[in-house]
Amino acid sequence: LFYENGEVPFSGHTTQTDQFGLSLTVTLEQTTSGYATVRGLSLPRADVISAFATSVPAEFLPLVVQDSGGAPLRLLSPALVTPGALVSYFDSAIDDFWSQFSTTTFAYSAPSYTVEGTVDAMGRFAYTVTPTGGSPSAYFMAKPTTPQVFAGSGPFIGAGSQGAFLAELNAAFNRGIAMTPGEWANVAAYYPAGAPSNHYAKVFHVLSIQNLALGFPTDDAQGQSSRQTLANSLPPSRFVITVQP
Repeated sequence: LFYENGEVPFSGHTTQTDQFGLSLTVTLEQTTSGYATVRGLSLPRADVISAFATSVPAEFLPLVVQDSGGAPLRLLSPALVTPGALVSYFDSAIDDFWSQFSTTTFAYSAPSYTVEGTVDAMGRFAYTVTPTGGSPSAYFMAKPTTPQVFAGSGPFIGAGSQGAFLAELNAAFNRGIAMTPGEWANVAAYYPAGAPSNHYAKVFHVLSIQNLALGFPTDDAQGQSSRQTLANSLPPSRFVITVQP
């Protein structure tokens, strides 16, 4: 959460990017602007963990942390740990992306920039980012690892329009649609059956209010996070955090 009266608008979000341990909702209202939203998880904590354990592929099950008696305590995020087979879970998707765009040109258009690129002879993703009304800048991206995909780290870090693109690319890998940039803004295409994707994050999108959640570090790409932000720096008229049983 961040807010400075008269200076910085109130903004905040629920998040599961590190782990899940509490199920909660956040109500934010501002009478003067008519803003009123509720975000988060309204299901009991045990139901969330049960839904996770009964729906995710086997590779994600080691993320369930149990107490000494075997009862589930919380869920760890693959952005922090990649136990067992999860450490190589995205390897095939990464290889497919590198293979496809070594022979064809990658092209992506965002509202404020465009990107074109190919995988070069040195095995790097060589691409240019052109801001709307600006000049292109050239960059090189090393082939990422599965843990870097989950964490949005390493070659997915950048600044300005390049950083915005890398966040979109990282989100697309997590959502299982990196190969099809024309679908990156199509929420209905996310987490396709049979494609490697971040099932930890998927569970929170399925269960959260309006399917908005922050299940991995770049999950705010395409407006999919649970962020609540006022359009002015005046205080909220109502702010309530409700912890579910």
